[in-house]
Amino acid sequence: MSYFADIPAGKIQYGARTDFCDAIQPAVGKTPEEITRAILATDPDSSPADYDRAVVASTTIDVNSSGRPWNFQVCTEYGWF
Repeated sequence: MSYFADIPAGKIQYGARTDFCDAIQPAVGKTPEEITRAILATDPDSSPADYDRAVVASTTIDVNSSGRPWNFQVCTEYGWF
């Protein structure tokens, strides 16, 4: 759920709210699956693997995964959680 919720939050936070809304507008009134696909399609570079609890808890450095460093920074330095 964190991965899914973070997509629109990121778009809004970084100034792409209008683009996000325009991209999902055709899915309004459709099935939940179609709405989900429309939202996921707005962020093709994002990966659910970055939100895996095992990735976030791991102390192993993985240059191919930004999940742990970002969540560590957010939790410890910014206090969002």
